[in-house]
Amino acid sequence: EELKKFYAGILHEYKNKKYHIIGSLRGWEDLDPQFFIQYRKDRGRANIKTKLLLTHDSRKDNPTDPALRRDVRYLPVKYQFKSTIDIYKDKILIVSPELSSLAVVIQIPAMTDIFGSVFHILWENIGLKT
Repeated sequence: EELKKFYAGILHEYKNKKYHIIGSLRGWEDLDPQFFIQYRKDRGRANIKTKLLLTHDSRKDNPTDPALRRDVRYLPVKYQFKSTIDIYKDKILIVSPELSSLAVVIQIPAMTDIFGSVFHILWENIGLKT
């Protein structure tokens, strides 16, 4: 429930903004498919743009609807993981089906800076366009 509240807050806080994601579609969506499928649609309606670097196995289930306002690239097959990292301007959300608390929010400027930089390096050099 706390994770759902966090994401509901993002819909308001990031309306007409953008953020980045590194993760596994199944690892994220399978936590609560009904909620996360709807959240993805609500995020698009809120004009929140996302850039996603997804695991290669996410390709088969990843929706391609332009209304979702997403730009997606896939990591090479050898990079497999279940967690997802949402990288916002002022915080990082790590969601994992294997964490006892399910998700962790980190609001340390040095951490958001490094995760943001790592995302951009990966986006420019590793991600395979759809």
